[in-house]
Amino acid sequence: MEFVQSYKRRIIRYLKGEYSDHEHNVKQTIDKIINYYMGIAQDLNTKIDDWFNHDWEAAIKVSRLLVLFWENGWRDLDTSVSNFESEETDKLSLEIYERAMSYFKGNKS
Repeated sequence: MEFVQSYKRRIIRYLKGEYSDHEHNVKQTIDKIINYYMGIAQDLNTKIDDWFNHDWEAAIKVSRLLVLFWENGWRDLDTSVSNFESEETDKLSLEIYERAMSYFKGNKS
């Protein structure tokens, strides 16, 4: 029940057919980055760490995204940010996702 409630907005969008595979990839990437910031062990942490060490702008964008989630009411850091997303967080999430994919596909400049 808690899991469903914490992802309620995403689940509703999915059931309405409004949640694309691309959007899922973006949101899943942001969830993994948040897990990294929270210190949750996951296989990608060393890759994310390497990325942030080479792309300071991405780390700044993620910090801004976390502030936006907080401003939208995200207080329980152990829950998903999905119910605290907005047009602004979606736009910033997409920018972060695109930077991550560019970096991981070899554009490490």
